Amino acid sequence: MKTSLLILAACLVAFFSTVGAALPYPILPPLFAADAANDFNHFLGLPPKLLFGLALTINPIGLLIGSALLGLCLTAMAAVPCCWARRWARAWGMR
Repeated sequence: MKTSLLILAACLVAFFSTVGAALPYPILPPLFAADAANDFNHFLGLPPKLLFGLALTINPIGLLIGSALLGLCLTAMAAVPCCWARRWARAWGMR
């Protein structure tokens, strides 16, 4: 039971990671390809193709760094679960 649960969790993490990495591809092109000047396609006077490339480059880097930082935070919180539970209980007036 525990092994299948771990495998399921790993598969869900991989799925959500893939969905998050693929999300900008249908959303960003219309923003940068617009004929009218907006904040996306004329930022600092740079060409829209360069800005689009930067946006597509920054997204996976942010996912990578964000997942590493989130993993560290969750590991630190899991190391002292009773401490976090007490703080939560005090904050909500339960103890």
